[in-house]
Amino acid sequence: MPKKSYIAAIVLIGLPAVVAAVWSAKVGSPFVKPRQTIVIADAPRAAFALLYIAQAKNYFREEGIEVTFETAKAAPEALSDALEGKVDLANVFETTVILKHLAGEAISVITALSSSQKNTGLVALKDRGILNPKDLKGRTIGVSKNRNGDFLLFLLLTGAGIKSSAVTLIDMPEETMAAALKEGRVDAVVTWNPYLTEARIAVGEDRSVLMHSELFLQVALLAGQPKVIAQKKEAMKALLRGVMRAEGFLTGHRDEAVDIVAEHLPNYPKEAVRTFWDDFIMEAKLDNVTLNLLDQKAKWLSSTRTYKRPNLDVSQLIFSAYLREVHPEAVTIQGQPR
Repeated sequence: MPKKSYIAAIVLIGLPAVVAAVWSAKVGSPFVKPRQTIVIADAPRAAFALLYIAQAKNYFREEGIEVTFETAKAAPEALSDALEGKVDLANVFETTVILKHLAGEAISVITALSSSQKNTGLVALKDRGILNPKDLKGRTIGVSKNRNGDFLLFLLLTGAGIKSSAVTLIDMPEETMAAALKEGRVDAVVTWNPYLTEARIAVGEDRSVLMHSELFLQVALLAGQPKVIAQKKEAMKALLRGVMRAEGFLTGHRDEAVDIVAEHLPNYPKEAVRTFWDDFIMEAKLDNVTLNLLDQKAKWLSSTRTYKRPNLDVSQLIFSAYLREVHPEAVTIQGQPR
């Protein structure tokens, strides 16, 4: 065959393939499934480490989804963004979930991400004679109302037999607490990390006392609108598979995990993350501990404030179907069909 005819034949043979490739690029190839996306409203905290690790290790992409984080100031704002449809899911804590649901919002929790008894604490000034919870009577305490610190303070005061009317509470943003304590404007503050560690450093560990409660537990959750979670079923399951892989990575990779999380938390010094890392149990699960905690918070908030829905069945908040399918052993809630 002459050279020109040979080239022409190749062009003619290859042309349909080129046209097909261009057409597939326009309409989507039937052989390549489009990558789904999930947007998560994220108030960066070490408690959400499993998500950051899964993202950094490319587990989400390997599971076929693109995950992006939209930074929120705090967990309440993150959950509001999810409920308003601005994002698909939110990193949040149990108190915020209960507050929103008591206000009439429909919410589904698809997994817990971590738990901690010591990530939230009370820091008080020793030189003002405060050594234990009983010494809090008559004191001025900085607290962020309707947050986990508020509940911890309730437990500490109740355990010491102190009525809330016997202390002066100042509602303040957590980022201002270290300065307020250092300047002596308050006798104590109750908050969570990194602000908890920041407050102790500000006044000096020798001048401060740190208090926790054995009755306190904080659980980090991944939650959103039920209809969005239902619409993105396959993407949600892929997300959970990535999270479970991140949990597996933690075994034997503590230092790398700390580095990954510190990179995601610009306001957390790496050494601070390393200091309180072991305060967390990083597990993706849905269990009766989480369910009981939600119930405990609902009763506390209902007893201290007025809401339209004082009698709340918190089991309605748990949507376990996807996690049960991805990792059945991670769901241990008895009689939970959803």
